[in-house]
Amino acid sequence: MLIKKSLSASSVGLLGLCALLSACNDSSDNRAPEPSPANANTLVLSDENAAEALRLTLMDMPYRIPGTVFELIMYTSMGASRGSCVNDPEGTMESAMTGELPDRVLFDNCLVEDFYEMIFADGLVRFSFDNEQQLSPFTMTMEDYSLRTLYSDPYSEETFTANGTAHITPSPYGSGISGIRDLSGTLTTTYRQGDSQSPEQVSANWSFKDFNLEIGEGGRGPESLTMNGQLGSDTPLQGSVTLTTHITLYHSHDDMAINCPDSGDVTIEGSEGTSLNLAITDNETILVTLNGVTQTYDCDGFLAWAGGSFIF
Repeated sequence: MLIKKSLSASSVGLLGLCALLSACNDSSDNRAPEPSPANANTLVLSDENAAEALRLTLMDMPYRIPGTVFELIMYTSMGASRGSCVNDPEGTMESAMTGELPDRVLFDNCLVEDFYEMIFADGLVRFSFDNEQQLSPFTMTMEDYSLRTLYSDPYSEETFTANGTAHITPSPYGSGISGIRDLSGTLTTTYRQGDSQSPEQVSANWSFKDFNLEIGEGGRGPESLTMNGQLGSDTPLQGSVTLTTHITLYHSHDDMAINCPDSGDVTIEGSEGTSLNLAITDNETILVTLNGVTQTYDCDGFLAWAGGSFIF
C-alpha cells in the first residue's frame, strides 16, 4: 500500500505549520498570488524583506512542505486502505485500487481518523505510480482536497486545502518524503480556535509553479538540499519569487555542532530585476549578495541575520 496504516497521525503538527511559517492572516478570503506567465515574479527583494524571504524559502519550506504533503498522502492512504469512512454512512468515500495501491479516492465529509482527534477528508485525489514497488515514486493530483482536524477541549480546528499536481519520491529512511518534483498548485492552511460558534481564524496561502525540492539523506539525517522553481505567499511576503540552485546545499555532518552547510549556491529571483544570492564557500564563509551588494558572514552571524535554521 502507499503508506502503511500503522503510521502515527501525529507525525506532522498542523498548527505548527501555520505558527512556524509566521504566515498567518486574519481572514481566509485572501489567496496566494497566482503566477503570471508574462511576469512570473511579483516580489521586489530589498533590505527590508531579504532575510525573511531567504528564511521562508530555504529554511522553513524544506521542513514544512514535505511534512504537509506527507500528511495529505497518509490520510488518503488510510481511508483508501480501510475502504469506508469511520462515520459511514454520514461520510462517504469512493476508491479505485490496483492491488494495494490506490488509483483514485473521492471523499465527502469522510472521518478518516478518530483517535486523539477527529480528522475529516473531502475532495478528490488521483495517483499514478512509477512501478509496483512499495516505495515507488508517484504522481498525485488533488482537486479541492482538504483535511480538517477537530479538537474538542479546548475547541480548535485546523484545515489544509490543496489543489494541483506533484511527483513524489518517498524517503528510503522510514516514513517521510525525500523529493517533490513539478509541484504546481495552491496550498491553504487555516486555524480556528475559541468558541465553536464564533471562533477566531487565521490563514496562510501558498502557490507553486514547477517547484522542485529534493532532500538527500544519510545515516545521520538530511545531508543535501536542492530547490528550484517558483513559490508565492499572501503573507508576510505578499508576492512570488523563483529559486535556482546552482550548487546543491551540502552538510557533511563531520561536525554536528556546526549548523551551516559546507557548500552551496542558490539564487532567489524577485521582480524588477531584484535578486538574492547565497554562496557558501565553507560553513564559516557565507556570502549574501542582495541586488549586487555582498555581505560576508560566519555561520552564527548568518543564522542571526536570517532568523532561522537549515534542515541539516
